Amino acid sequence: MIEGDFLDNGIVDLILINGTVVTETACLKANIVVNNGRIIAITEVDNEEFNSRKTIDCKGKIILPGAIDSHSHFFEPGDASEYRDDFYTGTMAAAAGG
Repeated sequence: MIEGDFLDNGIVDLILINGTVVTETACLKANIVVNNGRIIAITEVDNEEFNSRKTIDCKGKIILPGAIDSHSHFFEPGDASEYRDDFYTGTMAAAAGG
């Protein structure tokens, strides 16, 4: 176990269980153990080494690292006389969360 990454009494914040985890080298059925906003372990599905405050069953779901929706519509809505985002302002707004 990774003692420094645990909360009180060895309990982590979150475990995502039974997901199909996509890494740079493989797709595998696994659990993802998260504490303090960081992944601290990827374990086999039946691993019960960790206890968590919250568990999410991801059966039938694919877990991707850092995936974003890159599909957007700049220059919409409105007519041509209104201000509209261009690529720069639109991507800056998206990066800022809106």
